[in-house]
Amino acid sequence: MGPRVQETHQQGALRKGLPPSPELGDNDLDPLCIIKTIGTGGILSLSPFSAFPLPILGVSLRPGNWRRNEPSDRPCESGPGRLCLHNLFENDIRKSWLVRCHQDFKFKRKNAKNIDLAPMRILAIETSCDDTGAAVLLNGRKILSNVVSSQVSVHQKYGGVVPELASRKHIEMIVPIVNEALERARVTFKQIDGIAVTQGPGLVGSLLIGLSFAKSLAFAARVPFVGVNHIEAHLSAAFLEEKPPKFPFIGLVVSGGHTSVFRVDGFGTFKRVGQTRDDAAGEAFDKVAKLLGLGYPGGPIIDELSMEGNPKAIRFPRASLGKDSFDFSFSGVKTAVVHFVRAHSEPPGGITEEMIRDIVSSFQEAVVDVLVKKTFRAAQHEGLKRVVISGGVAANRLLRQRMGEEALRQRMRVYIPSPIFCTDNAAMVGVVGYEYLKKGVRSPLSLNAFSNLPLR
Repeated sequence: MGPRVQETHQQGALRKGLPPSPELGDNDLDPLCIIKTIGTGGILSLSPFSAFPLPILGVSLRPGNWRRNEPSDRPCESGPGRLCLHNLFENDIRKSWLVRCHQDFKFKRKNAKNIDLAPMRILAIETSCDDTGAAVLLNGRKILSNVVSSQVSVHQKYGGVVPELASRKHIEMIVPIVNEALERARVTFKQIDGIAVTQGPGLVGSLLIGLSFAKSLAFAARVPFVGVNHIEAHLSAAFLEEKPPKFPFIGLVVSGGHTSVFRVDGFGTFKRVGQTRDDAAGEAFDKVAKLLGLGYPGGPIIDELSMEGNPKAIRFPRASLGKDSFDFSFSGVKTAVVHFVRAHSEPPGGITEEMIRDIVSSFQEAVVDVLVKKTFRAAQHEGLKRVVISGGVAANRLLRQRMGEEALRQRMRVYIPSPIFCTDNAAMVGVVGYEYLKKGVRSPLSLNAFSNLPLR
């Protein structure tokens, strides 16, 4: 057989008995199809025609020298309500975003599963604090890889995260971590369809490392990228599990830097119901651990040590802030621990190992008690039966147990991600990034990092 001859647009149009598009020249490939949506309940009709971006599927192709997901700068001449694909050649795009259709093929929306769409691979990057994370997700749910490089050994001797050291470590680890994520996923960068990266909130120096790296990759490879709010990523971590929640739900984000309750009606649709007025719950854990000389990070250490203590040995205060308030305050219980330790530090007895176990167990009991009560009160107030718990402190065993017990008592459903998805990771960033990229949301290369980035 002789060499394959590429058919031009004009030749393809003549062969199919269609008028050639005035916008496309002989250097353009044979068009594939046009999709027309009729009404909101509607019929989708597919037939050969000229081409145009398909944002509803996350596809945007420029005429002539095309690439996936590039913005098009020309209007569609095919008429209102029409979304077209152009310049597609099956060998070139390896099924990516390809809608396999036949001339005059019509189907109803309920049979939309007949559309054959290739999967969307998202590279996600997370550097909001002291963990360097990268993940590759398939369609925003299936994890192909999830790699996290912890900096605990770097910050341990300081009793907390040192921002400058965190930024330097991110610079050192970002390239090998992203490469490892791609290798574990068994994909090349050319097979990545979009990039999601944490934009904030967090340590601004750390955020800038991941964000700058993601923007550089997106610019060099000409793939779309989107900035993701770190809090929204935590709220979406439950969607990585086999049985994800349905909207709407009450979401508690509880970590070393955040303690807030949200009503979540969908991706990008939030209402903050309550938040901490001072320390975050995880911050209180770290400070109490440091006071008792237990080390860093304090949360896991207290969680482990409290299993050997008596949670009723000391009655530490619980801040209610009023019966109608869903806000939190943990500075009071932290201060109460400080006063207790000072009052019992003098000889002859001093603070014994047994007393330390009782202190941390009683402290944890007080914090968990407030988190559980406020979260379920917020769910009752909003009239919701689903509760999602997320953030680093959501890995705490007592919190997970009490949330489950309270959900059973109130006949609600509680969703808590696996511990690996509670702490900072890139997979949760990929969940949110996929949802936005799928809707056609793109971030500009001028996107900046913000240490304070509230959900809106």
